[in-house]
Amino acid sequence: MGQGNQYRYILVTDKKKFPKAYIKKLVNEAYANSLAKVKDQKQIINGQTIVKSVSDKKRVEKAKKVVKPKKK
Repeated sequence: MGQGNQYRYILVTDKKKFPKAYIKKLVNEAYANSLAKVKDQKQIINGQTIVKSVSDKKRVEKAKKVVKPKKK
């Protein structure tokens, strides 16, 4: 089992051995920790889903204009 501060992994070889109580405890701790790190309580959003959209078609990048220094 991982002991990381940000990411943890739990190797489950059998469904019956899944540590439900431990997972609930970890999720509750993570939630409390995330709320504690919010500086402004107005930033806490309840009941909203935020979706990041990813487009199939990429935009064509415009060529960047290179500015050459003038010679004196």
